[in-house]
Amino acid sequence: MQWFKLHTKYIISTIKDELTPAERAAWIGFLCLANIDDLALGTFKYVDEASLGKLLNIPEVDIHSAIEKNIKAKRLRVDETEEGLVATVLNQDKYQPGQKEWREKKKAKEKKLENEMTERQEKKGLAAYLEKEQSGYPQTSSSSNISENETEEEKGDGKLPPIPQSIPFKIRDKLMNKRAGIREYKRLVTLTDDEIREKHRYLWTGCNEDELNSRVSHYREENEVSLERLKREYKQLVADYS
Repeated sequence: MQWFKLHTKYIISTIKDELTPAERAAWIGFLCLANIDDLALGTFKYVDEASLGKLLNIPEVDIHSAIEKNIKAKRLRVDETEEGLVATVLNQDKYQPGQKEWREKKKAKEKKLENEMTERQEKKGLAAYLEKEQSGYPQTSSSSNISENETEEEKGDGKLPPIPQSIPFKIRDKLMNKRAGIREYKRLVTLTDDEIREKHRYLWTGCNEDELNSRVSHYREENEVSLERLKREYKQLVADYS
């Protein structure tokens, strides 16, 4: 979720005269939905006006009239797609200047910080892993988190080979990252339907039960495919340096 701009001229704009109080509330709701991070900026999806009204707690009749009036005023466009109805707030860049660029910079900064933290954690885990290998002692429950996770993966999967010892640091680091990716995809494929729905509650706003079930199934299948792909890449890389 994010903030978006609402100019003070809103209270003296033509909207005040064109829309009823309920329709103005609906318009504010449309702007909120169009500025949710999980969706394309300036757009939102919905199944029908009834479900949209239920989401915004506004009567369906007011949702309908708000859509019609805003389309006529060229503030809104609604398109029918295979995935449902897609509403687009027109002139998004005009009324939200710099919003897209700001969000892209914010996401890039967050991604950079996330990568740096991951790198520090991986290096810390790798150092502990190497120290354990060089010591010649077997892995125990007092090993680092990385070592424990690797041992559990081998127990659970039975096919994931260990990381070779005499390989370049960059390759070892790459293998460690792939192991981390495998652990994450294993977690994702075990999510329950309710957990997946909650994770995408804003992205899938307005979907009916059949559509939700289909999207949950597709999400799980994508993660399963990604998990198997990452396992193949990991095994191939181990084989290349064994």
